[in-house]
Amino acid sequence: ACTSSLSFNFSSFNQDTNSKMTFQGNAVIDNTTIQLTKDGANVAGVGRVLYNEALLLWDAKTGELTDFTTQFAFLIHSHEYNYADGLAFFLTANYSSFGTPVYSEGGYLGLFCNSTIINSTINAVAVEFDTFSNKWDPRREHLGIDVNSINSSATVLWNGSVIVGRPANARVSYNASTYNLSLFLTYERTNLLPSSNYSLHYIVDLRKVLPEKVAVGFSATTGNFTETHSILSWSFSSNLQPKKKKLTARLLAGLVVVGVVILMLVSMVLLWLYKKMENHSGTETDAEDMDYDETIDHEFETERGPKRFPYRELAAATRDFSEERKLGEGGSGLVYKGYLNQPKLDVAIKRISKGSKQGRKEYISEVKAISRLRHRNLVQLIGWCHNRGEFLLVYEFMPNGSLDAYLYSTKKHLEWSVR
Repeated sequence: ACTSSLSFNFSSFNQDTNSKMTFQGNAVIDNTTIQLTKDGANVAGVGRVLYNEALLLWDAKTGELTDFTTQFAFLIHSHEYNYADGLAFFLTANYSSFGTPVYSEGGYLGLFCNSTIINSTINAVAVEFDTFSNKWDPRREHLGIDVNSINSSATVLWNGSVIVGRPANARVSYNASTYNLSLFLTYERTNLLPSSNYSLHYIVDLRKVLPEKVAVGFSATTGNFTETHSILSWSFSSNLQPKKKKLTARLLAGLVVVGVVILMLVSMVLLWLYKKMENHSGTETDAEDMDYDETIDHEFETERGPKRFPYRELAAATRDFSEERKLGEGGSGLVYKGYLNQPKLDVAIKRISKGSKQGRKEYISEVKAISRLRHRNLVQLIGWCHNRGEFLLVYEFMPNGSLDAYLYSTKKHLEWSVR
């Protein structure tokens, strides 16, 4: 089993502990302590104990690394002047089912295999309490931090008080933010010995040297010389907490993306509806104009006089209603000068403004009224045109101005017969 946090506390040990731990090699429970190596002439001995529940060291999905702290009290006692080899707290990728590594007695502290005998790579990170100086060690008893090798990455000299068997209290902690693996060791003052403290640390990203799930425990060994190794108490706590900021940022990014997609879809639907309504409105307007044109055609065809002109003919006569052909502007439209090829005649063409309902009414009324009138002094309505919303009136062109210009001009007087 493996959870995001691991926590336990053993102030002492008893037979019930067997269900929570795995014992390997020489390790046993002796009264209220865990005895890792046997008393007496137990040369080349190995003992290990591992907590059954694995530690989730880091999360592969998020890359988050756990903090952890473990505290334990231990005792190493030689009973003689010659002793070896030491004890270690470790994290390893090799679970309890793999058993104790072969050829790991003596200076290998039950952690790593003797590389001169067997070629094996074991992933383990350990804090060692080494009582014997091997060829790869400092020349005295020492504390060390091991990373995938028995050759320590960091060491500090240590007076282990092995001969007198003095209890020690150790705290090993790991800071996931700084990658700092640290050890603090203290001996309480006794009647014979003063208090003493030791500390050691090493920077290591455990994600690069260990898998997600690891086992935690203790190991101890003897070599040609012996000593006993006892664990008196042990507590451990970890808490793998995913960073809320990262999760919040990812969630926020996801919500933004979803929001943008929804907004785009809604915009597309609204645009489609607008286009559909616009096309429908345009179709209705065209149909309305066509019906309107047919009604006007029916009314105008009953009148006599003015004729209907094709729109293209009037557009050609005014050069497509160009600006230079514009004569003036009225309330309901513009007036353009034009020239008709058939009959060959200069004309004035009034173009009713599009959308002018009043202009349309005036257009119909003017065609009906003027077409009935015939007088030599009235401007003659020659014709008309309406085509899909365009309403045009064609008059005879008067090059000499309007009637009021003649009536009120001081230069020339109209005779009464003309009037």
